Amino acid sequence: MEQSERWEDRIGAMAGAKCLVKSQFAQGYLWEHLLLEKFSVLTTDAEYKVRTQVGFLLKAIMSEDKARALSLVNKMMAHLVSLV
Repeated sequence: MEQSERWEDRIGAMAGAKCLVKSQFAQGYLWEHLLLEKFSVLTTDAEYKVRTQVGFLLKAIMSEDKARALSLVNKMMAHLVSLV
């Protein structure tokens, strides 16, 4: 997703991931791969449209499991604060 040169591809991949949020099959992928490994790359993307979309995706994923979301935010706190 983040390897594409085109911002449209990155946004499209995130839109597809949002569709998978309700799927039990994709939960592990969304949490472990996307949030833990790709979050810092996507939140610092040069294109503001990608950064905005990652926020919407983050909200969708975290709203599915609020307890897990809180622990994840604690892990990502340093990165989140550096963005402000």
